[in-house]
Amino acid sequence: MYHVNPATTSLLVLLLLAFSRLSASKKKDCSCYQTSLGSNPALTFAHYEFYDFRSIEAKSNDDLSKPPPRIIGSEDTGQEPVTSSYFQSPDFSSAWQIQNWSQGNTSSAPVEMVNSPRNIYILDDSSKSTHLTLRTSRLSSFQSTSELSTTATNLFHASIRVRARLFGPSGVVAGLFLYADAKNETDTELRTRDPLSTVRLTNQPGTDSDGQIIPDASSAVGIPMGVGTHAAMNGSREEWNEYRVDWQQGLTEWVVNNQSVARKEYGVPTVGMHFNINLWSNGGEWSGEVGVGGVATLDVEWVELAYNVTGGDGQGQCEVVCGLDGQAGLGSPRLEGGGGGKLEAGSLGVMMSVVLCWALWMLVANR
Repeated sequence: MYHVNPATTSLLVLLLLAFSRLSASKKKDCSCYQTSLGSNPALTFAHYEFYDFRSIEAKSNDDLSKPPPRIIGSEDTGQEPVTSSYFQSPDFSSAWQIQNWSQGNTSSAPVEMVNSPRNIYILDDSSKSTHLTLRTSRLSSFQSTSELSTTATNLFHASIRVRARLFGPSGVVAGLFLYADAKNETDTELRTRDPLSTVRLTNQPGTDSDGQIIPDASSAVGIPMGVGTHAAMNGSREEWNEYRVDWQQGLTEWVVNNQSVARKEYGVPTVGMHFNINLWSNGGEWSGEVGVGGVATLDVEWVELAYNVTGGDGQGQCEVVCGLDGQAGLGSPRLEGGGGGKLEAGSLGVMMSVVLCWALWMLVANR
């Protein structure tokens, strides 16, 4: 019969609990958040939010099995109600605004745009999970479009990640972008007129006062295949891809499927901004024009935001540091250190491994 020392067993349990805290943490456990992939040195942020659209439950009168009816010609004011009770919940409505503004046609943008709340909905797809969808459709007299914006307008430096895919005919633009004004805007854009494997990355303004393209402002790059757990099926906008932008002082870096694809020092924003997701077309040179009856959709599984706000927070000492990269699970930043400053995860991991091995040896020796 084996005898196990109760004290040794208790120590082993405590060590296992400590390891579980290293693997994943709740938001309330963290006082700051750091990147470890992409930008070097690591970026530090005071705020963190994770919006997961993969498991939204249908409430009464919600039908997640099919898209809501498309906008028709007489619905040209954007006054349609939201499509799901989820959009009225505090968790969503306190953080996001569904837009309903419109933009008239001009010589350079010949098709009027009207944003409608009915073009943003939750859909339960064939994989038995849900996702957020933005839709745009072309009518004979206008383009019915969609846009979602954060209620916070004072984001000041951030690491923002979105997992999304885009389907649709030529003439549509999907935008994931930070915006304050014409001189403070950072764009990640997918154009359906481009090859399937192309994503466009820009710090505005992209043209000078004479309308000439500024070479350093924008890049068109290929969507990488991805690596490890971030791997995409292929380099196509129609597959799920993770689009990320890291905005810091003097530098913007774009990362797609865990691979850095562009870094720019030109046009880096210098003021507080808000984050937006939209799907649009105005018939202009940038988007192209959608044929009447054409429909495009942008599906979004989740949005992750780590950020500071205007006022300079996030620059001081962190009591508990949590890592954004190499998480145990999405939405669970990895606990890396504490006790009044950053504690290197690698050093802590070695120390814990030695102690755990000792505890296991003691457990066996006392049998």
